[in-house]
Order: sequence, then C-alpha cells, then structure tokens
Amino acid sequence: MSHLVETDLRTSPTDRHFTGPPSPLHASLVARRDGCVAVVVDGVTRIPVWPDGTTVEQDVDDLQRYIVTLPGGTELVARPTDGDEFTADGVVVDATEPFTDPIDPPSLVTTFLGFCAVDAAPVLFADETTFSVTR
Repeated sequence: MSHLVETDLRTSPTDRHFTGPPSPLHASLVARRDGCVAVVVDGVTRIPVWPDGTTVEQDVDDLQRYIVTLPGGTELVARPTDGDEFTADGVVVDATEPFTDPIDPPSLVTTFLGFCAVDAAPVLFADETTFSVTR
C-alpha cells in the first residue's frame, strides 16, 4: 500500500475523525525519504487521504519522484525538495481524540499512518472535481 483513499476510512473506526465540512485548502506535495507522499498545508506536513480511484506510483526513471493520478486524470508530481501545488476542498481531522484505532490488530489506516510517522493529523481530499493544480 502506497497511499490512502477515502474507502480505506470506511473500513476503519477512523472515519469518525473527518466530520467537519470541506473547505478550500492550498497544498504542495512532497516525497519523503520513507516513500510516503505527503502534503504541506499552511506549513504543516500531513498525510493525505485521496479520492477513491487515485493512484500513487514511483517514477521508474527517477526513483525520488512520485506521480499522483486522480480519478479524472489530473496528475500531480512529488519530489523530495519540491512538488506540485494545488488547491482542493479538504477536511483536516477535527476530532479531539487521538487518531488511532482501538482494535487489534491495527487497521490499514493506523498501520499506514504509523509507518509514515507524520505528527500532524491527516487531511481528506474526497472530491477530485475540486482540485486545481497551481504548480
């Protein structure tokens, strides 16, 4: 698994964390050394939860480059030092409880977030039609 999509939240008790209304967010992509593609929103690095049907693939010609392809065909590129910028409607986790699962074994979402080890709460971008690439 290289990324999270909205459906992953439905199979985990973590779906209750994204309860606020979506709002326009400006973000830039970054490829981390651990292979996780993150977004930086207002200076804060977060793990994105992409719209269903999104793919994230490592570029076979440049292993430090990742390509995020949204269901409608929009492509975003992430590199370690820079990445595409975009605006899209998103929801940052707004629950006051920790973003963990109380189940054993841990869910896919909890495992992925633990592997990527980003301290800030994740952000959900559920609607691919709201993406506007600003590069």
